[in-house]
Amino acid sequence: MTEETKLILDEIKGLRCEIAGVRTELKDEIASVRTELKDEINELRTGFEKRFEIIERNMDTTRFILENEIRDNIRLVAEGHLDLYRKMEEIAKTSNEKEIMFMRLKYLESEVRVIKDKFGIA
Repeated sequence: MTEETKLILDEIKGLRCEIAGVRTELKDEIASVRTELKDEINELRTGFEKRFEIIERNMDTTRFILENEIRDNIRLVAEGHLDLYRKMEEIAKTSNEKEIMFMRLKYLESEVRVIKDKFGIA
């Protein structure tokens, strides 16, 4: 073997050692990145879980308000409208009765006029 070949082989051995070192560093760095990513994912998951708990509490509060306050208020308004409708019906009924009485009065007045004309009463 020549001197040049020995030098090349020594270089190759040195490169192999460097490559092995780089591989080890890369493995360590990849493991570190994986650990960081897992930690960040767990933090995000925890944050989302907290937010969802808040949202669920808000939904429960809204549902409670809807069931206990808004429904009762709607019922009260509906009952008020029903009372108003009944009063309006009474007024309309009274108004119809007045109109019928007015028509009967006009008819009777015309009948009285006919009778007066017939008997010559002024």
